[in-house]
Amino acid sequence: MPDATWPEFQFQVDDNAVFTKPAWSVFWRTDLGMRINGGLAVVGTRLYAEDFDKKTYAIDARTGRKIWEQAADNVVMSTPLVSDGIVIVGSGTGAEMLGNMTQAIWGRPAGDAIYGFDARTGARRWRFSTVGEDMATGVVINDGRLGSRYVFCNGDQHAYALDVATGKQLWRSLLPGSCLMSNLTLDRGRVYGSSGSSWESISAFARRHDLAAYRTLWTWSLNPLDGTLLWTNSPGSVHGGTTVGGGMVFDEFAEPTSWRDPNANITAADNKLRLDIVTGFNEQTGALRWQYVSASGPVVQVGSRVIEYQGLYQSGALYQTLPLPSEFAAFDARTGRVRWIFHTAAPVKMTAIMKAGLLYFGDEGGNFYVVRARDGVVAQQITFPNYFTCSPPVIVGDTLFVENGRSIYALRLSHLASDAEALVKNAPAAPAF
Repeated sequence: MPDATWPEFQFQVDDNAVFTKPAWSVFWRTDLGMRINGGLAVVGTRLYAEDFDKKTYAIDARTGRKIWEQAADNVVMSTPLVSDGIVIVGSGTGAEMLGNMTQAIWGRPAGDAIYGFDARTGARRWRFSTVGEDMATGVVINDGRLGSRYVFCNGDQHAYALDVATGKQLWRSLLPGSCLMSNLTLDRGRVYGSSGSSWESISAFARRHDLAAYRTLWTWSLNPLDGTLLWTNSPGSVHGGTTVGGGMVFDEFAEPTSWRDPNANITAADNKLRLDIVTGFNEQTGALRWQYVSASGPVVQVGSRVIEYQGLYQSGALYQTLPLPSEFAAFDARTGRVRWIFHTAAPVKMTAIMKAGLLYFGDEGGNFYVVRARDGVVAQQITFPNYFTCSPPVIVGDTLFVENGRSIYALRLSHLASDAEALVKNAPAAPAF
């Protein structure tokens, strides 16, 4: 487990936030003020989390005791990143403020911000204001010569780099589209991400059944030293973000089913029935290697409006939720061949993690799954009182940390069902969504 840094969403490039040490075996429940959509970070003995009450929290990971809380000006939804004694979070709400054929700005008239809080005390060290919203999680790059920088993309069609110690802008670079919740990934000195144009632009092409609609959504790679784009390709996503592994970059996009129907009368509000597009790109060149098209299903928004999600890469396989048809699948990461697929009770809106050949994730219906990675067989299914959103779990030793509704749970893997049964008693109801 990291002692000083949590550099990106789910800590590492493959998105598997699992640590064998320390050998913690603890169980507790801590309730926050509102639902928890941002990811969790565990650094040293502290767990960092955020909720819709506009607050960031530091919690003792061994006991569940709250150490400090600090408010922002708007909802904080990114995964808290930690570096150089500073916790970095971003605020936003995901409303389209300006959309036309050439521009997409997502945010609010007052703007949003990236915050740097003192990891020990919670005191605000700096605040960096932006025009667009800042819900997506960026990456921290630690360079002995250049120092630590925070690279992120946001709702005003730009990527930025900030000095971690001061919050000072190092560079600003134009992107093809805006990022809403599309988290960044860092691998071997390159940053990978995805972005999209305005819905007005996308739907204008889609109404004509013009394939240019797909070229309003991009997956890309950039140089974190100066923000230069290294490659771009389509499609991408505005919610999910990228997963990297095995020389590939993976993205998932929720496409309206009417795009593929030449007789459909497509409107700007056409988003009720969609399907999932999972795409694999060559990491170095951005060349499209494979694409999978799922069955269709309705857009279900319980706890989160996000409908695109990062996958998990492990040992040549991509484990990916398909929330539209309420499915979860394992793909051969190199070819896109489906290894297995199973139907979940409700849409899964989080990235899975894996330990000892078992996958862990929850769905919007409050079902938590333990699934065998080799064949997709459900080993355990545990019912929680509230929905699971897009905040994925973290494992340290024998302890699973996971959010449900507005509660954070620490559960022993060796006693998962019994710990959950004991701790869900009197758990507060999740806020209505």
